[in-house]
Amino acid sequence: MPDTGLRPDMSLPAIAPAGEVVVIGLGYVGRPLALEAAAAGFAVTGFDLSADAGRATQATWQDAGRKGGTLRTTADATALPPAATWLVCVPTPLDATGQPDLSAVAAAFATCRGRMPRGALACLVSTCQPGATNGLCRAALEQEGWRVGRDVFLAVSPERENPGDAQGGPRRIPRLLGAPDAASMARARAFWDRVTDTVVPVTTPEVAECAKLLENTYRLVNVALIDQLHAAFAALGVPTREVVAAAATKPFGFAPFWPGLGAGGHCIPIDPAYLQMEARRAGAPSRLLDLALAGNAARPGRVAAAIAEAFGGSLEGRRILVAGVTYKPDVADLRGAAPL
Repeated sequence: MPDTGLRPDMSLPAIAPAGEVVVIGLGYVGRPLALEAAAAGFAVTGFDLSADAGRATQATWQDAGRKGGTLRTTADATALPPAATWLVCVPTPLDATGQPDLSAVAAAFATCRGRMPRGALACLVSTCQPGATNGLCRAALEQEGWRVGRDVFLAVSPERENPGDAQGGPRRIPRLLGAPDAASMARARAFWDRVTDTVVPVTTPEVAECAKLLENTYRLVNVALIDQLHAAFAALGVPTREVVAAAATKPFGFAPFWPGLGAGGHCIPIDPAYLQMEARRAGAPSRLLDLALAGNAARPGRVAAAIAEAFGGSLEGRRILVAGVTYKPDVADLRGAAPL
């Protein structure tokens, strides 16, 4: 049984249905969460080092004219209130060597520990490798004698935002939720049940972390597969898009992926590297995943070479219009876009 941090004669801590919430990071994940939490009746403080991110969040709240709680933003960590709930929604990119960079997560949890009162909940929303919640995050909170599950509570609910999808958002997309003990799970459920329609509890934080990585690894591997098969179909003189459209008429067992410049964005080219890092550390790396990551990284170069070949082997002196440079339509985000 997991250690709840509670003595046998102790009951689970009282769960307050309302209170203050701090959202650390107001990007594509933190901003909609801050807005949804405020709409659910919480007093929300959004924290981001970028004053522009704060202003954009407040402007969205005001333009929407939504009622419920309150929303304010700050770029000053010392101005954060002693909130009952803290959500960490900071970026987790790869560093210059291609390894996961959790420095922003570490800094965010240091901010939480420095400002949160005893009995508060910290929830990791940023995508991290398995073990991050029970490792880095737990260690940041368990200082000066505090224990997770007794003095402070910890959970993970990996983001599932789909930028550009007006029908999605925190309210509509089911949320995975993992916690290291029953008390932390109860506190986290009390918050997420008010912010989203569907909470999917899992047995451990590692299950939630791995599930998020699996979701995007599935996409990366299939994107790499169709890019490889596109070359095969072209060599056979068969139009790839028609092949995919035909296969997609099967109502089960198939999901269509389309040839392009490879997988871009802030998740699909990155998250599988987090999973592979931990798999390699455990002595069980995936060769298939290595090939998919390498194939995806090489895809833009192969497309550029094909374009050059169509112009006689060189693009020198040519003027080429690239219509669309972000990783997906209707999203002004250049992260992970194909570096042609």
